[in-house]
Amino acid sequence: KGQTKEGFRKGQTRFPVSLCRESSSEEELLLAEVDILEDLPQSEVDYLATRSQIVRLGKKESLTLGEDLHGILFLVSGRVRVHEPALRGQDLTFSVAEGETIVGQAGSALRPSRTLLLEALEPSVLRTLGWEDFEELVLRNPKVGLKTIRLLGDRLDAYEGRLSDLV
Repeated sequence: KGQTKEGFRKGQTRFPVSLCRESSSEEELLLAEVDILEDLPQSEVDYLATRSQIVRLGKKESLTLGEDLHGILFLVSGRVRVHEPALRGQDLTFSVAEGETIVGQAGSALRPSRTLLLEALEPSVLRTLGWEDFEELVLRNPKVGLKTIRLLGDRLDAYEGRLSDLV
């Protein structure tokens, strides 16, 4: 089984994962290709790059999103499985995501966060953006909010379909 890296605090590393704010121009280009961010002006992408942290995971490494992380997670490269650990030993897989998309959120002020695991199925790079920064982004760029609603609505439909198949 892969290694699990337990939740981290904003601005602090509690495990030996590559977590930083500095990025290469290639990673900034990948951030610009995230589905809900692709129409943003370059200046906005540059700003988001300075406000977000980078998390790099090797194949089979997992990241546990706990109560200490508050924000949106973007997969900028790679492939991950998003799942919730079950009490009886069988995880509930929500999705397998590839490249440039939202893969999760943690610590919403509106509801308590549940524990989610992101397992890298191949080497992957994620960006975390705090809730306040995301809210400010949506206020400056309402199309980002609309794209987010559409994307999450489509996923909700797919999850409801999967759940009805289980019943």
